[in-house]
Order: sequence, then structure tokens, then C-alpha cells
Amino acid sequence: MKVTSMNLPERVLCFFSRNPVDEDYIEGQGIEHTLDNALNTLTDVYPRFLAVIQGKDILDFGCGHGYQVVAMAMKGAKHAVGIDIRERLLETGKRRAIEAGVTHKVSFCSTTEQISPRTFDIVISQNSMEHFVNPGAILETMKCFLKSKGTLMITFGPPWYSPRGSHTHYFTKLPWVNILFSEKTVMHVRSLYRKDAATRYEEIEGGLAKMSVGRFEALLNQHNLEEIYRQDDCVKNMNILGKIPFIRELFINRITCALRFKDASIDKLSKH
Repeated sequence: MKVTSMNLPERVLCFFSRNPVDEDYIEGQGIEHTLDNALNTLTDVYPRFLAVIQGKDILDFGCGHGYQVVAMAMKGAKHAVGIDIRERLLETGKRRAIEAGVTHKVSFCSTTEQISPRTFDIVISQNSMEHFVNPGAILETMKCFLKSKGTLMITFGPPWYSPRGSHTHYFTKLPWVNILFSEKTVMHVRSLYRKDAATRYEEIEGGLAKMSVGRFEALLNQHNLEEIYRQDDCVKNMNILGKIPFIRELFINRITCALRFKDASIDKLSKH
């Protein structure tokens, strides 16, 4: 797409974006996962995570390459199962389990039909909730695998209205792109950096379902789940902004919570 064929909003966004021939901004390149760093996010956002998983049956929902699954088995989980529809990624996890000597404590599967209901003490969903096109159905699926007193751990970010909610930070450092520009404008400019022919946010790799803070909280209420732990991480650690109605939607970068069935009785996670 030539600059001369762009309208004014597209030119403005291009002005605040990198040259298409340059590499992605480092913020959008992701982290190279290893068994040593696989649990870093979870231990950062859940202060007692390693203690909580001891002796537990755990399901990693959307496990990707399976590094977390293998690492949890190594760190004391009784049995860790990873599920992901991308079977080619699961092969990496299987190899890592063999190398780590934990194949007796680890399983991988690509469909929910391979998993028995009410099997797990803990179900984990990391960095996925903003991508699910039908998050309500996904929540119900995750719930069905929990034991009656089990814990659902969800951590994800950025939410839709946060500075990087559009997931365009690999080509522009401009915040709130999806608020400042129309979807059509963003997709036109994005086509300079990704050749997947996406014309809507839902069509980009992994999908983007516009999961806001308010929408997520409404989902929890609709699906009979209550929070037993919650942490909202805001821009530049200004977490006080996460307490202010309306404003919080713009500044919460990550939502982390531990959930249970509303009629369950389990101990709360605590920072102490």
C-alpha cells in the first residue's frame, strides 16, 4: 500500500509507526521460553504459586509449546496436562518432558474429548482470555474440568482499552491505537507489517476479541464464578488507577485472578 493512496488517519498512524522494512519493535517480539523461565509470569502474578501447585493435578488450557506444563511437573505438581489445538506445538512439550525425565507426570492432548471432567485441582489460562471469540463457552469448558473445590487461575493482558489493547505494539509505540483510529484504518496500516490479509481484529493471528475489564468481570458473574484473589497491574505500576471507575479501563495492563465456584469452600490465596 503506497503512502499516496492513504487517507489522512492512515498517514497519521504511519507517521507514528516504524518503517515496514525494519524489524518488529522489541516490545512485540515476545520472550524466548525455556524451562528455567517458563513459570516466571505465574510466579510474578501469583505470589504463592509454587506452594499452591504442590501435589496438585493441573490443566494448562492453551499450553502452546508446553514449557509451563513440564516446568510445573518439575516443581512439584502431581500431574500436569497441557491442551492446545495446535498439535505441532505439543511435540515440543513432549520432547521437553522426555529430556526433563517427567513423562510419568505429564500429558498432552489436542481436544477436550481426551480429558475427563471434574479431574483437576487447578485449571490455568495464561495470556489467552483476550483472544477467545466465545469466552463464555471457553469459561464453561474450563469449569467442567475442575473438581468441585478446584481453582481456576486466569491471567491475561493487555485488556482491550489499555494502551496496547490493539496488540499493535510491534509496529507502533503509539498507545490506545484502537481508540484513536477506526478498525479499518488500523487494519490498512497493519497490512504493511503483516501479510495475513486480516481486515478485522478477530482475523489476526490468534484472534482478538476486544476483552475489556468490564466485559471480563461480567463474564465471571454470568458463569457462577467468584474471585478469591485479584491483582490488576496498571501502567507504570500506578495501580491506584485500577480502583477508579471508567479510568481503570484505560490503564489496567494485566488482570490476574483466582476463581472458584460460588458455592465452593476453599482457602483463599494470599500474599502472606
